[in-house]
Amino acid sequence: MKKSEQPTRVYSMEAFEKEMEAFEKTSFWTYLVRRDRENILRKVRTNLYYPVKRFFRDIKCWFLYRFHPKHRYNLVDTGLPPGYYDKDYLMLHACFHLLKTFVEGELGGIEKLDYWDTVSFKVSGCCSKKELDALRKRDKEIKDLYLWWNKRVNREVGTWKDEVKHNDEDEKMLCRLMKIRLFLWT
Repeated sequence: MKKSEQPTRVYSMEAFEKEMEAFEKTSFWTYLVRRDRENILRKVRTNLYYPVKRFFRDIKCWFLYRFHPKHRYNLVDTGLPPGYYDKDYLMLHACFHLLKTFVEGELGGIEKLDYWDTVSFKVSGCCSKKELDALRKRDKEIKDLYLWWNKRVNREVGTWKDEVKHNDEDEKMLCRLMKIRLFLWT
């Protein structure tokens, strides 16, 4: 007999049935074990791994938000030099500094207000003419307030009458800012 030739096995019907039965049991059990292993891994991931991962992420975020200056999102930089200021003055500077960071940081500058209007909404056609006019009005209001604030920050207060006049103007502009505050998101 040559090496490449292998003898053929001759099975009786009983031996064949026993072997098939063993194969079916083995493959069935292999299937069950594989399925159970996948279910167990899924349960471990959802009930153990993800909660532990989320727990450590929350701890990391807790420390970052409290101690790392870059991640202190709950503080507003007013742009004022250190010192004592009345609360109305702080509130005015904080609100308008938020507007300034919105325009300069999130929009990318005052010129981007016109870009949003012309490109985003006209090309996509997602807005009706009425909605587009409302967006233009909102953008104009943001632009007016931003330009007013940049002039106002540098002004010097003279007499008491000038200060009263400027306070009235500041209050009017702060009211205008509060009316559009819901649109200051990206």
